[in-house]
Amino acid sequence: MTHRSWRPLAAAGAAVVALGALGAGAPALADTAPKVVTSTAPMVSKGYDAKVAEAHGFKIVTAADGTQSSVPVTDDAKALVAASKPTGVHVLNTVSGDCGSSTVTAYYTSPAKVTVFTSYKVRLTSVSQNWHVNAVPAATGKIAHVFNFSGLNSSPSWTGQPQTATIAYSGSGGDAQVTLGSYAILVDGDVCYSGGPFDTW
Repeated sequence: MTHRSWRPLAAAGAAVVALGALGAGAPALADTAPKVVTSTAPMVSKGYDAKVAEAHGFKIVTAADGTQSSVPVTDDAKALVAASKPTGVHVLNTVSGDCGSSTVTAYYTSPAKVTVFTSYKVRLTSVSQNWHVNAVPAATGKIAHVFNFSGLNSSPSWTGQPQTATIAYSGSGGDAQVTLGSYAILVDGDVCYSGGPFDTW
């Protein structure tokens, strides 16, 4: 399995950006302010990146039945896992199989502009994400723009900086969805895929 490049946790963390609220001095804009609603979907483990796991003190082992798990080997890795969950070992496809949750929010800003921001929270620190959001105007039903939020991270949570794009026919509404191929790679090598949350503008 080939993934985006990564590097250990010395990498700079992703920026966390909050949207500013309208000032009290502009009451006339209150009725036209965008109604921001966030959509959330679970994230699911679908494999391991052994090189990332090894670089952060974990080892991928395969049981006789073919089930893989990521086991902490170094003291630092053991401490990290112990602080985040009681079992100390992550096994794919157990219980719900979820490894976190992801969100997306989209809203229309005239003229013909759409702003999108997205985030995720996972069970362990992530080192990077390959993350995209498709924008589909209702008038065409086709992907008109792909927002790219891929990059490095060094935290169990990540929020991408809001991105704005001019999108034709967006004035009649549309959908923004995190692609099902979007994923985060955790320090134990877990490749944690987004469940594809979507929002309408």
